[in-house]
Amino acid sequence: MDQRPEVRNSAVRTLCSIVVACGPKLTTDSWRICNMGVLFPLLDEIITRGNKAPTSQVRGEVLGRLSGERARVHHSLDTVDKQWRETVVTTIQGATRVVRATVQFAGKEDWALKTWEIMLDTVRSTVSNKWKLGLCVIVCYYSVLFSAH
Repeated sequence: MDQRPEVRNSAVRTLCSIVVACGPKLTTDSWRICNMGVLFPLLDEIITRGNKAPTSQVRGEVLGRLSGERARVHHSLDTVDKQWRETVVTTIQGATRVVRATVQFAGKEDWALKTWEIMLDTVRSTVSNKWKLGLCVIVCYYSVLFSAH
């Protein structure tokens, strides 16, 4: 997995957007593979890496070869664990979109109903984690809950 947060976050956003956008064209088996074989293992891996991320400071990129000056890093992303938290939130947001689309396009399958349970458990455990992931994870939780009706 890439150590650069902007690459990780862009990859997650792209993956989830493609799956949701192609939803009507996917078979129920493709939906199952996307969720159970790709999305949830990826989400677990990102959360695991995020839990293990050090709290060490991040140094900005060198701006020029001659000056050697570094870009400033915003305080909200100035440690490795804060950058991983951002990736966790981005992945939960994307996974929520995919789960909602899964139920829309493959909701009659037993495994599709299981995606709700997995997503809710994941969000619940992430909220109770040591991180303060904020409002966006809670919004995802409610999104999953209320779009089920």
